[in-house]
Amino acid sequence: MNTDEAIIYLAGCAVNGVTPDQDRLSGLDLDAVYAVASAHLLSACVSIALESAGLRDKRSSMVIADALRKHLMFDAARAQVVRFLNDAGIWYVPLKGDVLKADYPKAFMREMADIDILFDATRAADVKAFMESIGFSTYQFGVGIHDVYHRPPIVSFEMHTALFGPQHPARLRDYYRNVKDRLLPDHGAALRFSPEDFYIYMLAHTYKHFYNDGTGLRSFLDIYVFLNRHQSALNLDYLNAELRKLGIDDFERRARHLAQRLFTDQPLPEDEKEMLHYVLSSSAFGTLQHSAENQVLKQGKLKYFLGRIFLPMSSIQSQYPFFYRHRIFLPLFPLWRFFDVVLFRRENAMTELNLMHTKKRPF
Repeated sequence: MNTDEAIIYLAGCAVNGVTPDQDRLSGLDLDAVYAVASAHLLSACVSIALESAGLRDKRSSMVIADALRKHLMFDAARAQVVRFLNDAGIWYVPLKGDVLKADYPKAFMREMADIDILFDATRAADVKAFMESIGFSTYQFGVGIHDVYHRPPIVSFEMHTALFGPQHPARLRDYYRNVKDRLLPDHGAALRFSPEDFYIYMLAHTYKHFYNDGTGLRSFLDIYVFLNRHQSALNLDYLNAELRKLGIDDFERRARHLAQRLFTDQPLPEDEKEMLHYVLSSSAFGTLQHSAENQVLKQGKLKYFLGRIFLPMSSIQSQYPFFYRHRIFLPLFPLWRFFDVVLFRRENAMTELNLMHTKKRPF
């Protein structure tokens, strides 16, 4: 069993409550296992499975302790923010891992880099004032579709004012343009998706990442865990109709099949092996190489490389705020962009230039 196979097997054992077969784990390079598991945000799952097989050591204990500590710190911060939103009458919706963690055998097994909450965009200034009053620094505000806050040592929030932005496929933006119409009352000022609509959003979000920068194993473990808990109660007629409306029904089918085979230890057909290779090479948050490859495939090489020099205003606003604020200097921007890439982003630029022979993928 190689490293990638071991991580998939161990993650499956962890979420299924199965004790791994020690014979299958013999000879593993645990340094490599932990390095790859960390890149896919699966270290806690892997550690729990290893310990259940009697392979407890200082590293596994430390990983589990750190994951539990992070979970508790996130929960404490989340409680502060949710209390404020409820008291202030600001509607909000927990997203992604903040909801999915309840479907895992232990909530801390679902590792998160931040807490995602969709909220009433008209109250963004109130939320910013509150976040800063409880010790968060503002890393991004009023740019793109989420405001970003961080409080040392590890707690971060992405407070979403929308689910998809101008850089995402138009059909996703249009579907979620009036997202509040798709939400149900929960408690206080909280709203929620129905299980079907939560799964649809989860798949739309995964689709966005998969065909942009790539996405890693954790996304597929999320699909497996969610369906294990909810599939029998889902309204499949509604679900399938909405997935077709979004144009992601084929992606959902392939992602679901891959997830179910991976984490129940079943062999993969050849097309799913290709898809898995892409997933394994993506890590949890994708890669520059996959991002560039996917854009070249969508736009063609000339349009892609021109677009990397002549950035849209939304990208200039986030990456080069001086030129956004002082637009009189915009005619000089392409020259500045060229020197910025040559002097400070050369390695990334070389990665993109090496993609001239990108071929269409089989998935």
